Amino acid sequence: MAKVSGTISRTALYCLILAGPILGLATKGFAALLTISGSLALIATLLQTEKLKKINVQKFSLALPFLIFAGLSLFWTPAENGYRSYVYFILVIIFTSSLCLVFDDLSEKEQNQFRHRLCLSLLGGIIVSVIIGSYPLFWPKLIDLTEDISASISFASFELVRQSNRSLALVTVFLFPLVGFYYRRTRWFFILLFLVTIFVIANSDSQTAFLAILLGSFTFIFGRFYRYDGRKLILFVTAICLLGSPLIFLNVFENKLVENYAPQIIKHKASGEYRAWIYYAYASKALTKPLIGHGIKSTKDFDTSNPIHHKMLRPNGVKKAENFQLELNNRVVAHAHNFPLQIIFEFGYLGALLFLMALWWLLNSNFTNCNRHVKAATLASVFGLLLFAYSFWQSWIVASLGFLYFLMNILYRPRLMTEN
Repeated sequence: MAKVSGTISRTALYCLILAGPILGLATKGFAALLTISGSLALIATLLQTEKLKKINVQKFSLALPFLIFAGLSLFWTPAENGYRSYVYFILVIIFTSSLCLVFDDLSEKEQNQFRHRLCLSLLGGIIVSVIIGSYPLFWPKLIDLTEDISASISFASFELVRQSNRSLALVTVFLFPLVGFYYRRTRWFFILLFLVTIFVIANSDSQTAFLAILLGSFTFIFGRFYRYDGRKLILFVTAICLLGSPLIFLNVFENKLVENYAPQIIKHKASGEYRAWIYYAYASKALTKPLIGHGIKSTKDFDTSNPIHHKMLRPNGVKKAENFQLELNNRVVAHAHNFPLQIIFEFGYLGALLFLMALWWLLNSNFTNCNRHVKAATLASVFGLLLFAYSFWQSWIVASLGFLYFLMNILYRPRLMTEN
């Protein structure tokens, strides 16, 4: 049984080597990749039940209340498929934990081999993502070419803009852990890669990736020179932004802050004024159930033309709201496009406080050999990924974050200190 379990374990881990090609060419494939690899790891773990004794449930005590509350919100959410997102979220946690357990069972030599192979795969994926993401600079007509191919060959359908934007956004998330791990040995390669990545992202169509790498870079530099433990500072800043988000976005819309003060690039390239309206609509609706929220995934397909929003506006904002409704033609927005608002909208202030407890657990995760500025920069880039674009419940997002936790877990361990 142990031999069978070991074979399945190695198969599960080496499936993850595909992470690089998926990052560069098919980002949504992270959901399938983690599902297959995690399922195999779970089977291998169940075949040797003694592995389950290694799980210390107490170390998750600060994160469990939020997970339980999110599950309870299924009882009051209007989202018909909310249970699917919740089940998948729990499965990603189980899959990630199983992968960490089977990695622990490898010999030190096998761990080192797998670690470096996975990193090389990811580096290849990052380079491919950056090359493809540079098309607005060097090959703008590539969009027309991919559209023609997709139209003529159904099985070769490829959405260049969406895929490139997703890849570049995830590149920022995976780049900081790799830089932190290899920096001492290949410093100039990673400095060059980082500069090229920033240049390409700055000239790409992905504002999300640009925000993520800016937040990550600023946090990395600040954390490098900040002498004190930054965990409390991160928690404090996150708490202010999270708990204050509804009032902030109500004020932004009513006082025309985006219209009057935002740079033109935000107004046009990032659709700043439309985002301000979307955030206002979600913020006003969130405050109608401020304690427990509207339930998991309730931000999905929310009708922003609902006249309830006008009740929260002062007279000078009503006309502006009516104009946006006419321009959007009673459009249903897919999701909040804002992570703090999504938390408040779906789980209320009670859920937000529980989320901050889970964040504190994450900030205290035992990545022993990880410099605090690397960990902080990685977390900042994750926030940038979620902040103003994607919904947290998208399966490829949840799977990518589970994979990121596994990556951090295998890269930063006490016994690696002598290697680096």
